[in-house]
Amino acid sequence: MWITLEQLACLRAVSEQGSVSAASEYLRKAKSAVHYSLKKLEEQVGFTLVDTGSYRGQLTPKANQLLLSARPLLDAASELEGKVHQIASGAELKLRISTTALFPIRLLNRHILQIQKNFPQTEISLSREILSGQKMLKTGLVDIAIFEKLREPEGLEYKSIGRVKMLLAISRRHPYANVPKRDQSFDGLMQYPQVIQTSTLQTDDAEGVYKTTRQWRVNELDAKKQIILDGLGWGRLPEHEISGAIKKGQLIILEHLEEPLDLEFVIARRMHQDHGQVSQLLWEMDWK
Repeated sequence: MWITLEQLACLRAVSEQGSVSAASEYLRKAKSAVHYSLKKLEEQVGFTLVDTGSYRGQLTPKANQLLLSARPLLDAASELEGKVHQIASGAELKLRISTTALFPIRLLNRHILQIQKNFPQTEISLSREILSGQKMLKTGLVDIAIFEKLREPEGLEYKSIGRVKMLLAISRRHPYANVPKRDQSFDGLMQYPQVIQTSTLQTDDAEGVYKTTRQWRVNELDAKKQIILDGLGWGRLPEHEISGAIKKGQLIILEHLEEPLDLEFVIARRMHQDHGQVSQLLWEMDWK
């Protein structure tokens, strides 16, 4: 028994459109062609599909059971057809993006929302990392990356998409906050644990770490922020992440000990490589 997708599609069209005539119009097939497909399907399955005694030609109970079993196959075929058209158009089926945890996630999400509107079939894979975006891109783990430009990215095409100020912060509840400002010094601060967000990839090193301090290592920005807010350590945090806590007086910025660190964000991709429509759209978006 060789049942074709075309036969099943005709059966579904009759069910959804309510008649053979309406199904033929929906499928843009001649009514005779739809009749022929249904007739051949009836011969193969061995039972009647359309109740010819009804006014509109309704499906028989057995036909409805067949269609229920066939729906996953028809849906998969429809999805495959859409993906084939997408591949032919040059749009990727999947786009892998990595972004530093320091980059404002709401800005990135706004751009991804636009991508989903333009390319609804494309699957987005997003990794939030720290100090590993460049290596993830070079090793092929992602297709496009947003990271801090700590040094000149070699072998990559990149462009600037913004900046961030990293502020040296402690909690209002931290013991060091009780030290008079005139008596505060960096040496004094380093008597307390520094909260460090370590690189996503174990082979990478953390930046801005003072080797002589006690260290509290975490692997995500939210954990680092909360540990500092709870008065358990000190560290640098992106200004946009802590502006609310500063206004509320929950955090103290130690600008008299260290000026804010100004970091540049870049979006990067591998050179000499074909880039699909989806990644190209992300690349060309206005990031400012």
